[in-house]
Amino acid sequence: MAPRDDGPWGVREIAKGVEMSPSTVHRLLGLLEEEGLVRQDDPGGGYDVGTELLRLAWTASSTHPIRSAALPHMQELAEASGAELERVLRDVRERGYAFSQEERRLGGIGIAAPVFGPGGQVVAEVGVSVPTQRFVAGDEDRLARHVVACAARITDDVGG
Repeated sequence: MAPRDDGPWGVREIAKGVEMSPSTVHRLLGLLEEEGLVRQDDPGGGYDVGTELLRLAWTASSTHPIRSAALPHMQELAEASGAELERVLRDVRERGYAFSQEERRLGGIGIAAPVFGPGGQVVAEVGVSVPTQRFVAGDEDRLARHVVACAARITDDVGG
């Protein structure tokens, strides 16, 4: 059940792929949905990966060899980027979000907050971008509250 661009998987598609009857697949999907391993957006609609399956994948990936192999290289990158990275991390620790003005994109500002997975590790970020000409300095606090609240809801949903 790999994610795909044209929407969630239907019961008949899954049944054909696993060579089982649609009624059996429907019953099994119901059990998987109860456990959060799959989700059905609309009654009678297709199925997609659930947040519990993502949580399990993140937990497993935290001990995966690729993480161990990547860590020294990521630390080198962090050291090479020096003060800029330290400033961003300090901002995130102090305020709960990062703010950038024309740092990543000319003519735009961005506000982003971390999404935490099981064990407290950052697994994603959520953010907004606004064209500089539409941004008023007083909007930063209001937008940041919305972004941080959204990140917190996602964190809760993925078991962080």
